[in-house]
Amino acid sequence: PSTASGGSPFTRRLWAYALRVACVSDELARHAAPRPTADPFLCGLLHDVGTMALERFLGPRYLAAGFAPGDDAQLEIERATFGCDHCDLGAMIAARWQLFPELELVAQLHHDPDAADALALPPATRAAIDVVALARVVGAPPAGGLDEGHLALCARIGVAPATALACGARGAEAAATLVAGLA
Repeated sequence: PSTASGGSPFTRRLWAYALRVACVSDELARHAAPRPTADPFLCGLLHDVGTMALERFLGPRYLAAGFAPGDDAQLEIERATFGCDHCDLGAMIAARWQLFPELELVAQLHHDPDAADALALPPATRAAIDVVALARVVGAPPAGGLDEGHLALCARIGVAPATALACGARGAEAAATLVAGLA
């Protein structure tokens, strides 16, 4: 159900999550080498456009799938329940919107940035994917710390793990401030 304060609780959590990924992506991109050519804030904000669309069109059926925005199990649940996932749909939406070419790849690969290895992408495009993929993690770091895949993302964008975590903390704080200001 919708509320006067901006949609369902899931929608509000999704936008708060997207804003956190956007702010962290912006922080990370300042330290990245190569630096993404696409706007890191917009890539982070719109990386889950497929989730936004699925929630909007499927409503209660989508919400009943039982995951929170950014959950690692989201892709498996979506594929098993709906026959597609938010990454595939997000890439299709981004291609249709034609905002900027990197958004399609960010939407498609933010859960699996290593899949970009086979695409021979320009370094700055690859950096946009990696920055958003890393921002998803360091904005709310796992209790066990960064794993091998996260450390590989740090290495690919030329950011030390401690710097990535500091960027995550700053970006998450900035996003929380923005969300609080919108409430």
